Amino acid sequence: RFMARTKTVFEAMAAREGDPGRVLDRVNRSLCRDNDAGMFVTAVLGVLELASGEVTFASAGHDPPVLAPASGDVHLVPGEGGRVLGLIEASDFPVNRLRLAPGDALVLYTDGVSEAQDGRGGFFGAERLVSTTALLRGVPTAALTAGVLGSVRAFAGDAPQSDDITILTLRYLGPRS
Repeated sequence: RFMARTKTVFEAMAAREGDPGRVLDRVNRSLCRDNDAGMFVTAVLGVLELASGEVTFASAGHDPPVLAPASGDVHLVPGEGGRVLGLIEASDFPVNRLRLAPGDALVLYTDGVSEAQDGRGGFFGAERLVSTTALLRGVPTAALTAGVLGSVRAFAGDAPQSDDITILTLRYLGPRS
């Protein structure tokens, strides 16, 4: 129920507001009301300007995206983040900016990816995610996503999955002519 409510509130707020930080603030305030169970959600919300490649995004307790530039080093996107949604009404969600060049890919993922565990209790981790993305950066977007997922599954082996695993890959192709 909490996730269904979260999705509904996100859709309503995002339809009326273009600033990712303000959307997260309004979603957070809504989720804090009548949340006696202390449920929370992490989120990252971004807007891509197709003409320029500029991404504005805000984070609520979410792991940072991975940037796989068409040229250069693959790395976690630095930025400020806010608290998880639903627990503390007075929260701040700073807006970060990033400019994508044609061919750059952005990989967003849930913590089920970085916190996936192997049979010995080791974590997949952000470093392994970055290195996996670097190995796959030249492949088509769907193959990049599938390759990261395959790497997580191979790492975990027979260990039980402890959290959801979601991966979203976006590749900026440049402005439309």
